[in-house]
Amino acid sequence: MTGEEVAIKVIKNKRSFLQQAEIEIKLLREMAVFQMNDQTAAEVGANYIGEFLR
Repeated sequence: MTGEEVAIKVIKNKRSFLQQAEIEIKLLREMAVFQMNDQTAAEVGANYIGEFLR
């Protein structure tokens, strides 16, 4: 155990759910790269996502 936080999402076995999950994975990967390159910008993006989800 590393103590690293992770997320798991279970989706239905239908094409539309798979396509949406692939989009979400792409966005998460882009955010991770963004965060590695510029911590300040990533925090701002995270704030927008947090607001969007509320």
